[in-house]
Amino acid sequence: MTFHSPTIARLSPFGLAIAATMTIVNVMMEVARKKAVAGRTLIPTTFWCLSVDTLVFALVWVCTRSSGSGFHIHGSGDLLGLRMSPTQVFVLCEVSDFLVTGLATWMFFKALQEAAMSGSVPFLAFTPVLLLPTGFLLLGELPTEAKLFGLLLTMTGSVMMHWRLFAESWLSPIKAIYRDKGSRYMLYTAMLLAISTPLDKKLSFMTDLYTQCLIYGVGMCAFFLAMARIRGEPLCPVLRLGVGWIVVAGILDAGTILLQYQAYQYIDAVVVISIKRSGIVLAVIFGRLFFGEKNIRDKLAAASMMFVGVLILYLPLTTAQAAATAAAAIAAMLLYMLLVPPGATADLATQRD
Repeated sequence: MTFHSPTIARLSPFGLAIAATMTIVNVMMEVARKKAVAGRTLIPTTFWCLSVDTLVFALVWVCTRSSGSGFHIHGSGDLLGLRMSPTQVFVLCEVSDFLVTGLATWMFFKALQEAAMSGSVPFLAFTPVLLLPTGFLLLGELPTEAKLFGLLLTMTGSVMMHWRLFAESWLSPIKAIYRDKGSRYMLYTAMLLAISTPLDKKLSFMTDLYTQCLIYGVGMCAFFLAMARIRGEPLCPVLRLGVGWIVVAGILDAGTILLQYQAYQYIDAVVVISIKRSGIVLAVIFGRLFFGEKNIRDKLAAASMMFVGVLILYLPLTTAQAAATAAAAIAAMLLYMLLVPPGATADLATQRD
């Protein structure tokens, strides 16, 4: 029923080092993407960023072809219990990946364009949470019971992003998540990435990772080219404002994807994405440094709680250790809430659209 990757060390030190590097590059990419979309039409800008991605993938692919290896499809024809040929499975997964990842990419750029980076990016921490069921269905990867504490902490941290709204009602912080455009779009992105991530890993094992990266880049360019044509949005005008941040965003995004696909070869998809999302604290800090975003203290506290939840998802903790870690994180958040000055009530208007 499920696709099983080759036997590998699930917490390979080399794989973890690759994933850690990917995390840093990914946060830098998020800053560059927000710079790139500022003041520009979203879909054409996204197309050009992905075009740079694809150029990088093409150069890497050409370099790796020096060994003379061709394109081959590996693996069985099993997909969710359906019997098909390996080629049919590959094509079906590729088409599904293009559609899902295309929508996720659009939502991600939309969130960066519409809202503060410090308040939206942390909600990508939901991706590893949602990967628990999708990773099992598509890859046969099932984390331990201890990971449920990571799930609980990540969800709690997302609510605490707007904890001051508890003064209005118990449901106000939860409503604020959906009411805030950045949070809402990033949650949609996390949901879609939870589907595309196991597809990406499956495809990277059915062919080599560099070929899959190139196919991904071409597919994403085609997706956004079609969107631009359907919406009647010309591609070239956005380049008149300069291509610097578009090129930087594309190069960093290509680096992130190449490192991510490489990490898939050594550790489980949910671990890779958990490490990737551990950069949410850096995203909050960078939001302050690069964009002068406000209300950073509360966001940093909540993002730190979500970060600990992500760590629980990725570290090989026992159930008792995971429970103790989650309890300590919750206690730290409660202490923060008690110690912040009463007059430091964040401007509630800034927490809404």
